Amino acid sequence: MPTTRAFVTALLTPPKPPGLNGVPYVKSTAPLESDYGTRLADAPADGKLYARQSGGWAAEPVQSDAPADSRSYVRLNNTWSLLSGAAGVPEAPQDGATYGRNNAAWTAVLPLSGGNLTGALVLAADPAVALGAATRQYVDGKVVAPSATVPAMDGVAVVGVAVTYARADHVHPSDTAKANLASPALTGTPTAPTPATADQSTALATTAFVKNQGYATSAAVAGTYAPLASPVFTGDPRAPTPAVNDNDTSIATTAFVTAADNAVKAALIGSASTGMDTLGEIENYILANVNPAIGNKADIFSPTFTGDPKAPTPLTADNDTSIATTAFVKAQGYATVASLPVASGTNPVMDGAADPGVAAAYARGDHVHPTDTSRAPLVSPGFTGTPTAPTAAPATSTTQIATTAFVTAAVSGSVAGVTSWNTRSGAVTLTLADVVGAGGAPLNSPAFTGTALAPTPLTADNSTAIATTAFVKAQGYATTAYADAVNLDCGAY
Repeated sequence: MPTTRAFVTALLTPPKPPGLNGVPYVKSTAPLESDYGTRLADAPADGKLYARQSGGWAAEPVQSDAPADSRSYVRLNNTWSLLSGAAGVPEAPQDGATYGRNNAAWTAVLPLSGGNLTGALVLAADPAVALGAATRQYVDGKVVAPSATVPAMDGVAVVGVAVTYARADHVHPSDTAKANLASPALTGTPTAPTPATADQSTALATTAFVKNQGYATSAAVAGTYAPLASPVFTGDPRAPTPAVNDNDTSIATTAFVTAADNAVKAALIGSASTGMDTLGEIENYILANVNPAIGNKADIFSPTFTGDPKAPTPLTADNDTSIATTAFVKAQGYATVASLPVASGTNPVMDGAADPGVAAAYARGDHVHPTDTSRAPLVSPGFTGTPTAPTAAPATSTTQIATTAFVTAAVSGSVAGVTSWNTRSGAVTLTLADVVGAGGAPLNSPAFTGTALAPTPLTADNSTAIATTAFVKAQGYATTAYADAVNLDCGAY
């Protein structure tokens, strides 16, 4: 049976000797039986291991040590047995993690308290007790799903039995069978309770309430009172005179008009001197003096100046809508036509020594240098004279040019000459029949068979190059089928 640390400590700790008032004392001699109670007799001194059992000493069986061969053993049935993997069990990794043995190897495990689980945790079954671990399957089965049904309106109030729940942002439809509380638009013949005749509140006024007010009808006042809309007064109608500065839809009486006219005159004339204190005198002055002067002025909008108009010269760095004078333009340092270089009229040269040039004229952007006829093109060059090239190393087999020296060396280094050719032997002379018999064609008037192929020239080519079917198709010539389709009169073909 396993023992606890507290049990072992209590078993091995002797009782404290008595003291005075709970204070321990120290004796110069060994403790007596009276200090500890009944004194235990020593175990037999015969070299054996004893233990207390049933109030007496019991000899423990003698156990030999495990074999000292650096391997791990376990005691089983009073016998030392070698642990699996005779080489012994190594210590668990010293990295702060918790490990357990699994299939003769140390495996990281999760401690009973604390620790961080990584990866997926799979439980054997759904929880059967209240505090059991819940699986996702169990939780999903308990979670109520949201409703996908549009909520109803204008029905009998019920708690409901649906297992789904309404989302927090669900919206009930507007009840079109009911009138809005704000600005309702009633139809049909709506009715309401009739307020008392003296009622003066926001209660709805029924037709009965209006009749009970005793208001005059338009028929009753037609011959006595003027209507509010487009009244036609007779006799000498009068109205209150508005204030002088009034500016609204009030009726303007003759007194209001006279006062307004006097106020305007006073504002225009004020304390003008004699000869300018009436509207007529002011008008005459304007016609004689102001109007002629206006004719000599330029309009603010799109003025047309004549003569030699002048304006202040803006600063050289000015960049706004100010008038630019000739002095301002000169100060900008713009190039004049006379100072600009002219285009060169000389054709550009080719194949000369590189030189930046000193000409004042410039070359146009689309100028073209002539083709350098003193040099061979990279594609299909036609050399004249005695062209030379570097001699390739013997046994070279590339696209490098083969010089006469390369060919001579290759022939000299070959095996003995041909001893037979095309059923002939000895000093064989190659004939046209030999070329044709080997499947070749002569350079002069070859007669090709099968499907002869050749490089297709450029569409604009106009030389003795072989014209392939692709070259002919690319010319865009009209076919006989096309001519027949468009009724072209091409004569006989």
